[in-house]
Amino acid sequence: MHTTGKDAEFGQAVRGALLAHTCPLSFWDIVARRDAEDMLPAIVGPGLLRMALPWWTKYAALAALVAALWLHGWTTGREGVRDDWEAATAKQEAAALAHAMELAKRADEITLAYITQTRTIREKGATIVREVTRYVTPDADAACPTDGLVRVLNAAARNELPSAPSGSHAATVGTSANP
Repeated sequence: MHTTGKDAEFGQAVRGALLAHTCPLSFWDIVARRDAEDMLPAIVGPGLLRMALPWWTKYAALAALVAALWLHGWTTGREGVRDDWEAATAKQEAAALAHAMELAKRADEITLAYITQTRTIREKGATIVREVTRYVTPDADAACPTDGLVRVLNAAARNELPSAPSGSHAATVGTSANP
């Protein structure tokens, strides 16, 4: 779309009149007289906006655009981070709950095993006591000297050599196991 001759002169005149604010015609008069396709590029151009707006408006518009973009990013990012954090927290809580349930299950199994083992030990201990009293008579038990055994066990607990028997223990040293 190239304007030549009379159209170009008319466009320059309109542009100059609008810039000088002395245009005797209204915008609609100009549009009615001319083809909109030829006229609009002559009226609206970078020079018209540059002259119509103060110098600081482009900086204010740029600052407003930057602020709007930052605010949008901040709110969207904050919501995204919060959603991610809540999802991670829920996942950790679910994992902790599953771990606690596994520990409770294992604790029940261990407690049951301990109770069963304790019961088995008591039953076997009671059986041993019954069998020992059946086969070891009081006469056979009295024939075994145990006085020196306590002295030897006490010395072993203190991590030292046992001393020689003395006093009432000295008399039993000479006793033989076979009468």
